[in-house]
Amino acid sequence: MIEGQEQILKRGQILTSILTLSRRWGWNRNKVRFFLKRLSTQSRHKKDTKENADAPQIGQQKGHTYLIITIYNYRLYNPLSGKKDTKKDTKEIKKGHQEETQKDTTKKDKEGLKKKEPPLPPISNDIEIIMFQWNEFAEKHDLTQIKGIEKKSQRRARLIARMKSKGFDFKALLTMIENSPFLLAQTKAGFRVFFDWIIKPTNYQKIIEGTYLDKKKETYREYMERKKQEESKK
Repeated sequence: MIEGQEQILKRGQILTSILTLSRRWGWNRNKVRFFLKRLSTQSRHKKDTKENADAPQIGQQKGHTYLIITIYNYRLYNPLSGKKDTKKDTKEIKKGHQEETQKDTTKKDKEGLKKKEPPLPPISNDIEIIMFQWNEFAEKHDLTQIKGIEKKSQRRARLIARMKSKGFDFKALLTMIENSPFLLAQTKAGFRVFFDWIIKPTNYQKIIEGTYLDKKKETYREYMERKKQEESKK
């Protein structure tokens, strides 16, 4: 039993570990791994036939704490009958090589899937979130809420264009509006910002640049820097 699983060793296989080989050979672990990898990729023995000259010499089955090494041409060098069954050994070598290649490819595919970043949610989901955030903000500050962002509408087209701009952050935009008295009818002008107004290119740019910002309040740049610092501390 190895790690709770039954492992039956065949002739030409050995159960060991990188640590065990490292101590036995007097090498560091990286050197052991490199050596085994070299044996797993190409045969170096002069006794190999032309058919399996480029075949790997060993195969490796790795576990968390163990390593099973399979010597593909073991029967070639240690025949039971005293005769070398070259053809049979060649088939075993090729078969073992194909199995190792398949395992390696599958492992790389799995590792590649793990390393890949998760797919971004559909843009329609982001739009729904933005609509919810705006309506929540509008209710808080007595502004006009929106009922929807229809497909093929000018509202949707403008919003998507803003979403594609570098560093787009709708929450940051709302923070800027919240710190801008002029946009919340808190000045003599009495202007109240509304959704379609803030997603127009020129108005959006003015807001994030702090044109309407109360100078005593936090600027957009200060907000973004503070946000980065908070995220780095998590």
